[in-house]
Amino acid sequence: MAENGAAAQAPRSIKMKFSCACGTEFTADIYQSVNVTLEPQLLYRLLAGSLNVATCPNCGRTAAAAQPFVYHDIARGLFAYVLPRAEVSTEERNAILSRLRTVYSCAAARRSTTCRSALSRRRRRCR
Repeated sequence: MAENGAAAQAPRSIKMKFSCACGTEFTADIYQSVNVTLEPQLLYRLLAGSLNVATCPNCGRTAAAAQPFVYHDIARGLFAYVLPRAEVSTEERNAILSRLRTVYSCAAARRSTTCRSALSRRRRRCR
């Protein structure tokens, strides 16, 4: 419990320090907890491959942080512990992201189809 009596919350992101090849040192927000129901823009960043990716303010180079995080999508009933690997090549990373987009689309379609079927059954019973 926090001093004010409220339950303490784990931070959803941390500031991580990066050192770029150009010599610039900078910090970026790296997520430890992602709830896309509360923050839908994080889903788009995840599927675009830009979540937990730092961009050098000097030269624009990017670096993906291999920071594990908890993923939660309440609306679709999805919960996962994501453990990224640091040594993944850009090609392999893009293939993983492509597969993630496909799996997510299927999960979303299955969930919405289930919801539509349930609504249809309820409507028929009410008539």
